[in-house]
Amino acid sequence: MPTHFEYLDFINARDQINHRYDIDIKSCVLLRVIVQAFANDQQITVTDVIALRHLASPVTLHQGIKHLLSKKLIATKSDPKDGRIKYLVPASKALKLYRELSALVVLRQSEVAT
Repeated sequence: MPTHFEYLDFINARDQINHRYDIDIKSCVLLRVIVQAFANDQQITVTDVIALRHLASPVTLHQGIKHLLSKKLIATKSDPKDGRIKYLVPASKALKLYRELSALVVLRQSEVAT
């Protein structure tokens, strides 16, 4: 029977997964932007991310990129024509994180449906 708090249960479970990967909410949002670009076969550069002022200040976004790089959740890839351009791509660890989150969504959907 629905309790009307299933969303809170989902968010708490999601936060536990993110905690295991040692990323905070700001890093989660930034990682989501990078993974979303990857999922849509789009390339996103460091400059593109720094320009996302609706998310945070450029300094905070740059710190977030450094944090995700240090946690090995993202990697940089140089542009073959212009080595100054750096693309941000999710690392295998980030893809594993998103597989876990996707499994959580499927699990919670099946629980709500019953």
